Amino acid sequence: MTAFPTATLKKELDGHEVRIQTLEKKNISQDDQLRELTTDLLSINKETKELEQRHAALERVVIESSATLKIVRWVLIAFGTSVIALIWSLITGQASIIFH
Repeated sequence: MTAFPTATLKKELDGHEVRIQTLEKKNISQDDQLRELTTDLLSINKETKELEQRHAALERVVIESSATLKIVRWVLIAFGTSVIALIWSLITGQASIIFH
């Protein structure tokens, strides 16, 4: 005679079998989720790299255009100053406009 009845051992073994099968099903489900998350992560990584490239290109354009904008600003300031000087000289009588 054994210390444990065979029926009790069989019952416990069947219980362990059910738990192992449940864990295997969960493992498969989690593997699928992990695969999906990995795919999503790779996609996000690719999009991030594309955005970084666009950002770098935009930054170059902004830097290049800032020098042009400084030149345009100085030209506009000079033109505005000359218009103000012309108006002032017309008001004070130092200059006159003759139409033919």
